[in-house]
Amino acid sequence: MSRTALEMAGSIGVDSVGINRNWAALGNIDLRSALDDLGSELREEFGIEAFEWQKIIAQAGSWLIDGLDQKIVSVQEKVVEENTATELRKMFGLPLSLLATPVFIELEKMELLAKMKVKQEASELTEVWEQINYRVLYYAQLFLAEQLNKIEEERLAHEVALDESKAEAEGVGLLSSTIQGVEIKFRTKIAELEKNKNTLLKTFEKLRTNTVSTVQRAFETTVFSASKMQVVATAV
Repeated sequence: MSRTALEMAGSIGVDSVGINRNWAALGNIDLRSALDDLGSELREEFGIEAFEWQKIIAQAGSWLIDGLDQKIVSVQEKVVEENTATELRKMFGLPLSLLATPVFIELEKMELLAKMKVKQEASELTEVWEQINYRVLYYAQLFLAEQLNKIEEERLAHEVALDESKAEAEGVGLLSSTIQGVEIKFRTKIAELEKNKNTLLKTFEKLRTNTVSTVQRAFETTVFSASKMQVVATAV
């Protein structure tokens, strides 16, 4: 059975080679907490119950988020394997004797296999992210959009009711003080709904920008790049 780069490095007392900060930063991605925080905001601002938000996320496929976390750890481990294999090849260099050729071939094989595993893991992680982006986050955004529509419908209904009240009182001077008081109440309510709408729009934008775009940027230089890399041995 072939040895891995980490096994060979351990057998000769060489430390494994870690991952760079871009790969390490993937460990900071926490979509579940981001969605939980979003649910807390919705509860505080709009009275949306926690179970209602959790039900939406669960139906959308929250288990995919657990899969994302697991895949991130897995691909990071594969990158450590790849980096270690590359470093071993550089350390040993070209064989000075034909008798050292088997070791040279073994090291090149290790690196190529490690790169293939990284590419495979990165491709699978990309697929998981696409499912999350198009399923979980889509459902979350759809839910927020529905709440926006409800607020807008309520605001428009109050606008219509105010116009109808003013039209009904038109020409009747005795109703002027009454309609003034009513209009103040309507305008206060409409302003409140407009504020809620703007707050929800900011929440919507936070989900789209802070969550989706942040992951996309983090994946660009790591996962997406690795999934498209050409598998070739490093020149020594």
